[in-house]
Amino acid sequence: MDVDTDSSSSSSSDSHDEELEKFKQDELKKKIDALENKIITNPSDYDAHVELIGILRNANDFDSLRIARKRLNEKYPLSPDLWLDWVKDEIGIATTDEEKAHVTALFEKGVKDYLSIDLWLEFLQFSIGCMSDTTGTDKVRELMERALQAGSLHVTNGNFLFEVYIEFEKLILMTLKQDTDEKAIQNEKAIQNEKAINDQKCCINNLFRRQLSVPLFNMENTYAEYQQWLALENVEKDKSVENCYNKALSKLQKIQVFEDRLLSKESKNRQDLYEEYINWEKNPKEGGNKPNRILCLYERAIADIPLSESLWVDFIDYIAKTIKDVDYILETCKRSVANCSWSLELWITYLTQAEAYNQSHEDITAIMEKALCSWFSSPTEYRSLYLSYIYYLRRRLNHDLDAETKIKRIQDIRSMLEQGQKFLFGSYGCSGDPNCELLLWWTEFEAIITGDMERVRTLWNEILNYGLNQYSSYWMKYINIEIQFGDQKHVRKIFSRALMTNTDSPEIIGTEWMKYETLYGDLDSFSICKEKYKIRIKQIQELQENKQKYENKVETKDKEAKKRKWEERESSNKFNEKSNGNFKVPYAKKDLIEKTDASPVKKLRTTEMTLDKGGRHLEVEGKENRSIFVSNLDFAVTELDVKDALSSVGHCEVLLVRDFKGRSKGFGYVLFEKPVSTIIY
Repeated sequence: MDVDTDSSSSSSSDSHDEELEKFKQDELKKKIDALENKIITNPSDYDAHVELIGILRNANDFDSLRIARKRLNEKYPLSPDLWLDWVKDEIGIATTDEEKAHVTALFEKGVKDYLSIDLWLEFLQFSIGCMSDTTGTDKVRELMERALQAGSLHVTNGNFLFEVYIEFEKLILMTLKQDTDEKAIQNEKAIQNEKAINDQKCCINNLFRRQLSVPLFNMENTYAEYQQWLALENVEKDKSVENCYNKALSKLQKIQVFEDRLLSKESKNRQDLYEEYINWEKNPKEGGNKPNRILCLYERAIADIPLSESLWVDFIDYIAKTIKDVDYILETCKRSVANCSWSLELWITYLTQAEAYNQSHEDITAIMEKALCSWFSSPTEYRSLYLSYIYYLRRRLNHDLDAETKIKRIQDIRSMLEQGQKFLFGSYGCSGDPNCELLLWWTEFEAIITGDMERVRTLWNEILNYGLNQYSSYWMKYINIEIQFGDQKHVRKIFSRALMTNTDSPEIIGTEWMKYETLYGDLDSFSICKEKYKIRIKQIQELQENKQKYENKVETKDKEAKKRKWEERESSNKFNEKSNGNFKVPYAKKDLIEKTDASPVKKLRTTEMTLDKGGRHLEVEGKENRSIFVSNLDFAVTELDVKDALSSVGHCEVLLVRDFKGRSKGFGYVLFEKPVSTIIY
């Protein structure tokens, strides 16, 4: 009976454990699915990628984990910690040569993202473990040298790289000695083996000398170890090593303050300290302006603060002026936009450097396409990006080209200008390019490079139709291009159009027209110009006088209305405050009811509209129940569009409120011929 009870209890416990495990697995799957959906919705969600990788790693779902890591690496550079976790997981299952080659490829990618001494150490240990023969030894040494080139100047951790390298060479020395002891070697071979041992000792001695020449933490311990090794191996001490050590130790004492301050702060708060440190190193009288040390500091700063746009900009500017290594510059540019994909300045720098170092048109175009796929916060940034790439396309015309190639490249420029216009207007409306920068550049390009003045005039009509025709400065730009590259007939035609348009400074247009006629025209053309200008100025003066009269009239009416309102209030107060001796009697309920009935609804203040000189501002006064307010309009909608839409309701006048540049703000007023209540009801 006891056995059955124990068996039943054990079975129940197992069942409970299975249910609990099943519940945990279900919850884990739900969480994984939720993160997968989150990433599908927003592939740029870095935190979701990292969280998913952590969950999959804990769940030992290696296939899904590998997919998740590759997906994140395609989108962003991985941090040193993520790379270390990845390579350690891969090392744990790598058995074949192909799998080990895959691990090596991962290490190669990882050490390019950021400077990480830990990742380099792991890479070195893995390579030593894979070594099998003399060829392997050479490969390991080559990798050791690359590691030293990357991080030997890292003040806090660079000594670890030297230590691994020296221990590796000591191991080879020990192997050579063992071979000598174990074998009875003939004289010739003994001499060769002795030479190999001496060469190996020289190699180790040289590594110590290199390490002691660099200001690194724990230098004193390294020097003491070096002296012990010299005594042990009976190697003569090189006086130059001590001199190098003393210089490096003196340098370390100077930079110790910077290193201590860096260690006292979190990585994300170190930018100001790094900038101060780098500037000190750049100063020839203080840090000595050693490029290798400065590059290592930049790499350390980038590893700690990879999302600092200003840091990347300074870094690229420095290597472009100092190092001038094409591959290194372009690789750094690529890394910068991978970390700060939102930075317009870094993308433009990347395009500029690629052009400066004669990269292929296909490569530069690929950079532009990636830039357009990045996220920028404003249309101004997209516009600047398009213009930068268009400037590059224009410079391609500077080379000696045959006619067919030149035509094709001109068409490429036009296509990109059209694409830019379409994108900006489609994505941002009129605010995409409010001042028509792309179109203005296009007009000058066509006038100067192609000489196609018909296309120039078409483009200028498009510019003016954007609402810029009310600014005399734009008219003068158009006129100056026509003067320089067009003909007198069209110049006079544009002057006439500009003068008759309601612009902000018609006087400038008239004065410039007369000046033009003094240079290019005859007496008749000058007289016609002068007469038109005189008539236009008179019209403007009359409009201004009428406006002033109307404003004075409105002001008088306002004053009279305020005065009447004040008198009515005083009269009302006098009658409502009924007196009874020295006491005021409160309102009777009947009085309140009568007063309420007399004005059940507060009368709306209705409006009538007038324009200022530029037609941009609104004043509202006047007649009752004839005006309405309209809003939520598309910025491209004009007064005529609104008027047409309301034509079935009744005859009306429309005024859209505009900003100082003449662009619609998306709302305005409509004044009907009849009262609004009559029209609606």
